[in-house]
Amino acid sequence: MKRSLKMLISMLLCFAMIAGATVSMISCNKDENPDKTPGGDETTDTVKVGGSAIIGSTTELSGSDFASSTWGNNAADKDVRDLTNGYACVQQTKAGEYVWDTKVVVKSYEIIDNDDGSKTFKVTINDNLKYSDGSAITAKDYVVYSLVMASPVCLDAGVKAVGGTSYVGHAEYNAATAPTPFSGIRLYDDYTFSYTMKADYFPYYYEATYATFSPMSVKLWIGDDVDVKDDGQGAYLTEKWYEKTKDETGADKYVKAAQIEKARYATTERPCSGPYKFVNWDKSTHVATLTINDQYLGNFEGQKPHIKDLSYVKVISETQLDQFQSGGVDVIAGLAGGDDINAALALVNANPEKYAVTNYLRAGYGKLQLMNDYGPTQFVKVRHALSHLLDKNTFASTYTGGYGSLVKGPYGLASWMYQETKDELDPKLNAYEFSVDKAIELLEEDGWVYNKDGSAYTTGIRYKKLTAAEAAVNDNATYQCGATEYKTVKVGEDYYMPLALNWASTPDNPVSELLVVMLKEATTTAQAGMVISQDVMDFSILLEVIYRTGDYSKPKYSMFNLATGFTPIYDYAGYWMTKYSNSNLVYAGVAPCEGATYTEADASKYTAEENEMIDAIWNMYMSQGNMGYFADKELDELSWDMVYKAANKEEFKDYWMDYIVRWNYVLPEITLYSDLYHDLYNAKIGGYEVNPDWGVANAIVYCYDKTAQ
Repeated sequence: MKRSLKMLISMLLCFAMIAGATVSMISCNKDENPDKTPGGDETTDTVKVGGSAIIGSTTELSGSDFASSTWGNNAADKDVRDLTNGYACVQQTKAGEYVWDTKVVVKSYEIIDNDDGSKTFKVTINDNLKYSDGSAITAKDYVVYSLVMASPVCLDAGVKAVGGTSYVGHAEYNAATAPTPFSGIRLYDDYTFSYTMKADYFPYYYEATYATFSPMSVKLWIGDDVDVKDDGQGAYLTEKWYEKTKDETGADKYVKAAQIEKARYATTERPCSGPYKFVNWDKSTHVATLTINDQYLGNFEGQKPHIKDLSYVKVISETQLDQFQSGGVDVIAGLAGGDDINAALALVNANPEKYAVTNYLRAGYGKLQLMNDYGPTQFVKVRHALSHLLDKNTFASTYTGGYGSLVKGPYGLASWMYQETKDELDPKLNAYEFSVDKAIELLEEDGWVYNKDGSAYTTGIRYKKLTAAEAAVNDNATYQCGATEYKTVKVGEDYYMPLALNWASTPDNPVSELLVVMLKEATTTAQAGMVISQDVMDFSILLEVIYRTGDYSKPKYSMFNLATGFTPIYDYAGYWMTKYSNSNLVYAGVAPCEGATYTEADASKYTAEENEMIDAIWNMYMSQGNMGYFADKELDELSWDMVYKAANKEEFKDYWMDYIVRWNYVLPEITLYSDLYHDLYNAKIGGYEVNPDWGVANAIVYCYDKTAQ
């Protein structure tokens, strides 16, 4: 798949997370109930399988991302996905390292350096792997999903960006409307396959992650009437895959798009390769029920699950501790906020024989996600002004009660790069201190100096005169905030946009409630000439709004309160790319023109066909991975250099600091906090160990139910 999806850098987390105080108040991995169980084979030998556990999350399951992160990456859905998908060739360890699974999955592997600079990862898997339904897992299962998502058929199934762009032969395969070999993906026999990465993607700081190939059921994703074949030139899907029909408008549509959509939402009918399989998915209550996959042979350490049955449910911040005490949930992962954490600690201290808690620095941060291509927040000085209008230190300390710290860029307190550079980095970053005077100064510099009628600003809501080019972008000429109160108006031949922001949030969210008080309804916001209109919606709808899918394809909102979590792979290469940047040219398979400036000025130097490809790839990448729809040439180049030029840890840190400094200026998001997470759990669960890189979905596989012993 394309790198921005494979990396899984930005994982949407629940809206009810926010924090900030002092780092010095935080201690990492303190466990209030240090009852541990050894992992690996020793656990298998000494602990009985049985019992149950109910995992609670303030992020509601959507059911849309259980199979893959291709369409989105709801954090709760990801937990269920990680519990039901498995057998990756390369897997993450508890320490955040990536290792080949030669214990269970991989019989042998070879990394081949090709003469053209590309690399081939050739793998032979063991012949005893099975899905939960007992069907055999073969090499075809390790290549089928890449073939599906690199084909044009996937676009008819709502996929915004085709995958596989990093593999040799992608352009030819993707352009085909009939069976065509994908030269960079090979099948050699029933258990041997390979992927060849283009030379553009080497050297790479996280090269081991290129081989995180995982199985997906051939039958589920392509059906019984299509096969995966390789006649010696590359793997491909057979004729039926490309069959077309007419949709309701009379336009051509691939028949197999329906197969992809069915596979996306499959639960109980999905052959699972992970430690658990589906028993039930209740769409009305958003509860997933799982049980042990008895065909599962273990992870990279040979570890198998010992808690027989799992349920994954949504909890509400206001009532989650009541739900926990009543037995409605056994684990609440990622508790944040002073009130909730203090209540949880008090509960454990009063009942140490019944409950336990562990804490760890967060690999992520809370934020106001801004839309950077639409409305007032498309202007950088508005983003700066908005940050000055929120007293972030007071906001963070009020919510967290001291269990966290304000961060000034896209990193968490647990990020090793920050830990090792903070003394040098912090003085280089703008904290955007609370100041209405500074906010007004920035707004005036940016041209928000008009009344609605085009006269000089006096009082109330500020307006900005748009240039013709600005008015033509993303319906700015018809921009509207709220119902009808504030909208772009035309005065003569000029357009004036109001300093009015549409904000989308979720219900029962303490973060949103605090933002209402400290930003939306703050007198300083009105004093600056800004107004904020709030709409509350379910999280699943909010994701559609952000990704601009379905009924929400047109932008409306300027900001969302969200949170981002990291894997150990800190890679934003291509995330911020401009249309004619080197990143986009690589993805589009177009060679840089002579004397390339990597800006819009290069457009005339490319053919119409090349420009069409450049435009298509850029639009797909922007809509799929970049939630804020932000592009910046300098930030893009720094993100690329960080992972493709850094030869060692020290060089990586240097590139990373430059990247953070640039990010802090362009400010595509307003970072609010990174905090000390607390996981509260029933003391009947033994062996519960988590850390910033090893969450509940990893930890639960090493746990057991003491009542079942």
